[in-house]
Amino acid sequence: MDWLLTPGPVRLHPKALEALARPQLHHRTEAAREVFLKARGLLREAFRTEGEVLILTGSGTLAMEALVKNLFAPGERVLVPVYGKFSERFYEIALEAGLVVERLDYPYGDTPRPEDVAKEGYAGLLLVHSETSTGALADLPALARAFKEKNPEGLVGADMVTSLLVGEVALEAMGVDAAASGSQKGLMCPPGLGFVALSPRALERLKPRGYYLDLARELKAQAEREAELLRKEAQAAKERLLQEAAQELKRLRAEIERARQEKALFLGQVRALFEGYLEALKRLEKTP
Repeated sequence: MDWLLTPGPVRLHPKALEALARPQLHHRTEAAREVFLKARGLLREAFRTEGEVLILTGSGTLAMEALVKNLFAPGERVLVPVYGKFSERFYEIALEAGLVVERLDYPYGDTPRPEDVAKEGYAGLLLVHSETSTGALADLPALARAFKEKNPEGLVGADMVTSLLVGEVALEAMGVDAAASGSQKGLMCPPGLGFVALSPRALERLKPRGYYLDLARELKAQAEREAELLRKEAQAAKERLLQEAAQELKRLRAEIERARQEKALFLGQVRALFEGYLEALKRLEKTP
């Protein structure tokens, strides 16, 4: 089969193909809940964040839009360097969200320099980590540091669609507050899922709007799923412990009964020996 070198989905991992061949799980079953929550935990590890990762039904673009609309209110100023097709998309999303956007243009293939984003008066900086259209990799830590030196309260959002599980990713360590990604690149899964990673700092600053892209609502819903599963796991563990305790108590009672029976047998044997000894003494006394 021929494969094009384009920004499209990558070849699926064999384990993804194997999973697709299994019967579909209903999304409200316990089995599906467990798979979903395990995936969230693994994504937290992949983004290397102490915050949360939300799984959304949609593309990486949906995750980018959710990031912008939940971190910034209309009228806030953001800085958007444009150095490829997907940083251009971040710019368009910010405009559509009603933000006041300052655009910094670069030739495709270049990346922004830290001194370019060290400008005061901005609520946020939107960057593409790995610019899919050119292959250029931006220096997120240096850019985030330069921006936050001038805007200590500012938030840094990043498109990590083609860097997650491909390059070095560590949300808080890089100075990134929120990131968007998708299932069809480094995860080697089918397209259709978007991920939004939120650092603890971003979680405190959510400004949700809309309905489907309301991350505060989605966070609550996904947390409730996790809490329900944990409650059920705790109940199952409690029942398991009680069952084990009952079995142990039954075993101890059996040992006590066995010891009692062995003791009774031993005492019976001692008594028989003693009575035999007394009988022997009596016979000796009668002997002339």
